[in-house]
Amino acid sequence: MKEIKGDKNKIKKFRKLAKLKQAAIPSAFKEFRLKTSLRNYQRAEKGVPVSLKYLTSLAQFFDQYLRKYTTYNKPVSLEDITKSKSLNNKQKETLSAEITESCYLYSINTEEQLSEIIKRSKFRKIFYNVSLPPKSKEAKLVTDILRDIHSIQKESKSVSKKSETESYLSLDKEIEALNNISHFEENIKELEKLGVYLYGANFQLNTIAPTIMSGTEKLEKHPAYENEMVTTGSWVAGIATKNYAIFSFYKPFKSSLLFNYENYWTVTKLQKIIQSLQFQLVGYEWEAEQYLDDVLADSYKYNDQIDKNKVSITSEHASSIDYTKWEYIPGKDPGVDEYMERTGKTYAEVMEEAEDQYVQMEIDRIRGK
Repeated sequence: MKEIKGDKNKIKKFRKLAKLKQAAIPSAFKEFRLKTSLRNYQRAEKGVPVSLKYLTSLAQFFDQYLRKYTTYNKPVSLEDITKSKSLNNKQKETLSAEITESCYLYSINTEEQLSEIIKRSKFRKIFYNVSLPPKSKEAKLVTDILRDIHSIQKESKSVSKKSETESYLSLDKEIEALNNISHFEENIKELEKLGVYLYGANFQLNTIAPTIMSGTEKLEKHPAYENEMVTTGSWVAGIATKNYAIFSFYKPFKSSLLFNYENYWTVTKLQKIIQSLQFQLVGYEWEAEQYLDDVLADSYKYNDQIDKNKVSITSEHASSIDYTKWEYIPGKDPGVDEYMERTGKTYAEVMEEAEDQYVQMEIDRIRGK
């Protein structure tokens, strides 16, 4: 098994950001269905070589934990906890036109998981890494789930959420919100029964965007909408981030997926464009955006959107066994059938749970319990 060194300073930095003591790491891993021993973690934080698989688990742990429990909102990938990132990216920028930017995608099966991804994003990209024959049950369910995503996104962005209405006159909105949640989770379960899974996460793309100069910002009445205020001032070009929600319909089940984007527009190239552009405009923000977009497209052929042709999505095994290599056959094991029906869990989830129980039984046997 290939062993590599993690960057002990980076690993320690992420643990400090998580506000976790080393002894708390194994327990915290379990929340995200990942596994570690305290000894393995301590070896990684000391810079002792560990398996590539283990470092992947560690990166996925920090990626999920920091987004859930802290204000840190950048994706954490394998390169962020190894020594290779800065060297590799520097080499790639020198030797080739693109660099690879990555994030992990995780299985989504609840409305809460979906809402968390949507709330962190302003844009979305959807990928279909599975065959969806026209008029098939899979295609219909995927269509329904896309409608569910739209409904949940619409509610999550609204000022007054439908699910938080207080008036009895608005009870129909409360019921509608609950139905949206119910439909999404039911549709996901039905899709998983057909062997297709929804994965998602957030990805940040560096872009060129208008940045207001300090001291020039003013709020004025919108010229077209009476009750709205808009920002006006002196704008220059700067580097900003576009926050994307990345979704992938994938088959078969994997513990996680790896989203790779071969990005031509590296930060170094964006900085060079900004320096040569010397852009400045006084006016409303949308005027600055429109003018800047036109100049960038005409003069540099620049596009600030994710190019789907530059995307690859692959399976990334963190710490679990891929149980889907054994096809599930309904009726072969009535006990498994009954447990799946009662808990709503997939075959892979049931087998992973059984693995955990078996490991604990083995530990207890060794201890003489």
